[in-house]
Amino acid sequence: MGVQIYTEIYIQDTHLLKNEPTPLSSDQDSRRPAMIRPRSALISLLDTAWYHCVSRCVRRAFLCGEDRATGQNFEHRRGWIASRIKELAHIFAIDVAAYAVMSNHYHVVAHIDCDRALAWSPEEV
Repeated sequence: MGVQIYTEIYIQDTHLLKNEPTPLSSDQDSRRPAMIRPRSALISLLDTAWYHCVSRCVRRAFLCGEDRATGQNFEHRRGWIASRIKELAHIFAIDVAAYAVMSNHYHVVAHIDCDRALAWSPEEV
């Protein structure tokens, strides 16, 4: 059985902290907490190309390290996750500025490279 992951995107923009609508979102989306808004309302390249993303395990599952309750060690996953983050950054128009893989979650500070994405042909996309 695989580990289930829940992803949150934290955006440090004042209009989101004040619960004001983003330039690309509707009034209905602006009243929702950030975690339950559609990604199209969370990601606004007009505001920022930098995002702090957090992905965590559900049901107290362990991503890496030793689970004290069961004694199982999941440290072997840490290298795989780091490699996968780097691999996916090359596939998508994303630059990874920093990442941290913790016992039950990981953080990624990502920059969306608009120029690289816009340079792709429809076949490359």
